[in-house]
Amino acid sequence: MRASWLTAIAIPVAALLGSAAPARREGPTVAVVDLVRLIVSNRWAVDENKKNEEWFRQKSAELEALRNDGPDAMSKLRARLDALQPGSDEYVETELQLRRLGEQPKALQLVYENALDARVAQIFAQSYGRVARAIDAYAKERQIDLVLQYRSEAVPATSRAEVVGEIVRRTVVAWSSELDITEAVLTILDR
Repeated sequence: MRASWLTAIAIPVAALLGSAAPARREGPTVAVVDLVRLIVSNRWAVDENKKNEEWFRQKSAELEALRNDGPDAMSKLRARLDALQPGSDEYVETELQLRRLGEQPKALQLVYENALDARVAQIFAQSYGRVARAIDAYAKERQIDLVLQYRSEAVPATSRAEVVGEIVRRTVVAWSSELDITEAVLTILDR
């Protein structure tokens, strides 16, 4: 008799629980993204960086040509310098030209490297804006209250300062893969 009483109660309770829709969790809805991956690997950023790499290859080729032509030009200036009176205005000007020519490849290389760095920084800043807008649209559409960033790559172990700095910046330590919306946002960006 006791078993039938439990069965009579258990079956309706199980049916009631099984048919009920799962309730929405209390509190905010949270998602995570690998922000660095989104900024660097979306199609627009990849295409822009390819243009920069081509520009830098072209500038490097020009610099190499200057280095190859430099010894001949320097030899001519040295020969001219030998024929001039030391201390004369023409001697001083020729000596300055010789020094500039010798320093020019190093100076140009530094200019090109700085320009490339500035170009890449500009691309990353623009890419961040695009990524932030895509994340915002995705979150609003899916009623996500909070999106946190995480880093998927390992912490570099090159120096103590770099390791500590990287650990401090990584505010999200663990997450469920179900919360990761990186691929969905990347799909939006690459449309």
